[in-house]
Amino acid sequence: MTATRAQIQPFNFGPPGRLLFGIFHPASAVEAPRTSVLLCHAFGHESVRAHRLMRVLAERLARAGHGVLRFDLHGTGDSMGDDVDGDLEGWAHDVQEASRELHSRSGAAQSVWIGMRLGATVMLRAAQQAPDDLLRLILWDPVLDGARYLAHLRARHVASLEEAFSVMPGPRPSDLARDPRRFSDEAIGFGLSPLLREQLLALSLPEHRWPARPASITVLTDPEDADGRDLVSVCANDPGRVAVIPVRHGTEWTTATADNSALVPAAAMVHLVQLAQQAGAPA
Repeated sequence: MTATRAQIQPFNFGPPGRLLFGIFHPASAVEAPRTSVLLCHAFGHESVRAHRLMRVLAERLARAGHGVLRFDLHGTGDSMGDDVDGDLEGWAHDVQEASRELHSRSGAAQSVWIGMRLGATVMLRAAQQAPDDLLRLILWDPVLDGARYLAHLRARHVASLEEAFSVMPGPRPSDLARDPRRFSDEAIGFGLSPLLREQLLALSLPEHRWPARPASITVLTDPEDADGRDLVSVCANDPGRVAVIPVRHGTEWTTATADNSALVPAAAMVHLVQLAQQAGAPA
């Protein structure tokens, strides 16, 4: 076990009625703390699949001299609440709460936020009231088209039921899925509240606007798939503030198998660490 891993600090924080679970990775360097980094997980099955990625990322950033906080949003992971308690507005407040906690624990004067998938979307919403110390937003495949995202989760949910080993009586899930009202409240084992569905459906690429702060926003995506191409086109609307980095890693975050995929994609990991390093480097 490395020194950094031995020092990690699991804890609860936030208001009594909305306690969040976090793990703080102190900077391993002995000099004054550098830029701190806040990590925000994806949602549901994608978060489970990317758990090791986020842990390894936190460890590498800590070894590079950054204090790092990864945490569970309300109603997810080990934080207070149930699946159906989650919503984008509440989660945005959780990010702001986690940012304040990171600032207090790390002692760093500046911070970088890194979010993945729906976690990146939540960070974008939280950045509407970004703290003054936020230097850069790093977003890995943020969800900007809510209808497409929900359709993808539903399709993967139905496919998971089809692939289940247990024998299901009655019609097949794919037959039931012809009714658009079916399979709308669950996504591969995780509950979707009506409020969260409504908020996601309101996410529209043509209506997307980048937050006024921070000045630096970087999006990692694969420009070869439909989501990536749309992200590239949206980022092109504000080229002075939003940079795009193509990342092709071959990982399907909503599949039930790890075949032919890397759960810690090397290319993505290198970019994420380097971007955090660049944000905290002296001008």
